[in-house]
Amino acid sequence: MNMTKREFAIFSAPSMILMVALMVIPLMVTIVLSFCTYNMGEVPRFVGWNNYVNLFTNSPRMWNGIRFSLVITAVNVVVRAVSGTAIALMLYSVTSRGFQKLIIGGALIPFSITPVVATMMFSMLFKDPFGLIPYLLSLAGIEISWFASELPAQALIIIHSLWGGLPFTVITLYSGLLAMPLDPLKAAEAEGASLWQKIRYVIVPYLSPLLVFNTMTAIMAVFRTYDSVAVMTKGGPGISTETIQFYNYQIAFAQKNIGQGSAMAIFSILWIFLLMAPFIYRMYREQLDK
Repeated sequence: MNMTKREFAIFSAPSMILMVALMVIPLMVTIVLSFCTYNMGEVPRFVGWNNYVNLFTNSPRMWNGIRFSLVITAVNVVVRAVSGTAIALMLYSVTSRGFQKLIIGGALIPFSITPVVATMMFSMLFKDPFGLIPYLLSLAGIEISWFASELPAQALIIIHSLWGGLPFTVITLYSGLLAMPLDPLKAAEAEGASLWQKIRYVIVPYLSPLLVFNTMTAIMAVFRTYDSVAVMTKGGPGISTETIQFYNYQIAFAQKNIGQGSAMAIFSILWIFLLMAPFIYRMYREQLDK
């Protein structure tokens, strides 16, 4: 049964009102405040583009945060695409349903725990000298100061982001493999295609929409990394693990400079859109081709 315009409006109105109240209005307020000097407890004062000019001229920590955020995003996009596809293919090729359920159940654990609690538990694995990871490394004569050295601390944030995001990629790609028709694979086998050729010319093209989707979700999720930095490293040592979102919080709430923080938030949104634009355009072209 087809809906009339009136019925559609009635059913969609609650969700539209909620979306406007929770997303559109806060965004518009943030845009307005980004053009103002506004410290907590004071009256906003319009200053034009000053907040944005300060971002580019007086915020070296912001560029450090953008650089580290881009590193986390790039590593996640590549590793999640390659490793996620490999693990999904492994699960797909395993005949034991019990093993598949065990792996999928384990992959869902990060989603069943509150993010801050999960981050604290993850951090405890690397705490020296009682953490599991330092203990295992010490058996091989390896000592790493995960929280006191720049590169190990950065690696810790990246590993945490992969720990939280890779399971989602695996589950979505595995679901895609379960829905994949078998006829193209059988035809490739009949032509004598190797395993690599089947993956490259049959499986990966079929999974490409899901890979694009996972890339977009990875960019949106990882580029706004905050909780892992706040819980594990506080941006240190120095400012080596500060992300753009962590520094945004420092400006807006720790320093109570809401106007500057609002400008940085809008700038972050534009960065995320810039990174996602090629993938959005690709999805648009695919829909046109269909």
